Amino acid sequence: MKTKLSYLNFPIRRTALLTFFFIAGWTFSIFAQTNTPTGTYQTFTIPTGTTYLGVSILKPAVLRGTVASVLSNTQLSVQVTGESAPDSKDSLFLEITSCPTDSSLEGERFFLGSGDKINSAAGQSRILTILTSPENTRSSLPPTLAGASFIVFPAWTLEDLFGGGTKPGRIKSHPVVALSDSVTVCHAAGQSTYWLKPAKTGLPCWNLTVRPLAQALNPILPPGAGLIVRRPSGETLRFSILGESRQHLLRRPLRAGPNLISLPQPNFSKISDLDLTPQQGWTSGDILKIWNGLAFRRFSWDSSQVKWIGLDTEIDGKIEDVPLLAPDRSFILEKTQADPDFGIRPLPESL
Repeated sequence: MKTKLSYLNFPIRRTALLTFFFIAGWTFSIFAQTNTPTGTYQTFTIPTGTTYLGVSILKPAVLRGTVASVLSNTQLSVQVTGESAPDSKDSLFLEITSCPTDSSLEGERFFLGSGDKINSAAGQSRILTILTSPENTRSSLPPTLAGASFIVFPAWTLEDLFGGGTKPGRIKSHPVVALSDSVTVCHAAGQSTYWLKPAKTGLPCWNLTVRPLAQALNPILPPGAGLIVRRPSGETLRFSILGESRQHLLRRPLRAGPNLISLPQPNFSKISDLDLTPQQGWTSGDILKIWNGLAFRRFSWDSSQVKWIGLDTEIDGKIEDVPLLAPDRSFILEKTQADPDFGIRPLPESL
């Protein structure tokens, strides 16, 4: 049986939308010395039960510059135009923000390792070495990157979002895994589930839930990936993080099967904003799934009618024009075939 949803009666009221846009757009300067974009808060609401969480802002950048030349498959010679000292424990990645010689390289991502790998004591000219990582969008550096602009970001970690390790935990820690809150991180190689295990002394630490229950040192959240938070009990959790709005393409290569994805900006979005078109590799067999708190609502592209249809939901008006995608929630793109070049462009700021 389909559930009928009216746009005007949809739980996301217009007033709530305007209020959220105002809060999400409230900004201030982070790094004066790097000429960075202004900072942006993202607020999360996590009730008991299962929540498909999405982090749609970036952790503040630590390095910006241009590529002088590509020295090898793994090394870049770069000119730094701005930087802020990174935490040595941060896991850093470089993203291409623009490339005059090949615009198709925008959003390509390469991991660099820990925060002490960018030679911050060096001058404006330096060499960056990429690491082998399943989260890299390419296996090697293309030679046409010369002249490209880039930004280096630290990856968000579970400690940044939920505490634990060196910070007080925001979520419930319990000696029994089944009674503790858990967080599943969806990454390029699959997914991993973690819980905050109480320590005999000090703060609880993140551990994998698979046996053996090994300690995990502050797991990272890959850019654009979604999280699954399971909370068996407790009050609704609300908190905010401060980061940086994405200004360039988010690349998230898709596997065949389900892929849990976060939005690239902290604003309510429509299906049409995702640009899931046949020209972009979207087929009639692919499914978009949006969690409503109790179950997934499924949507697909009907090539015969040339429009989006709800497989278990009816909506007044054009489905693709309704703001169904919340900024603090992730969604599933279920693909019949892999799409290594998938990307989502962030919406322009409109405040």
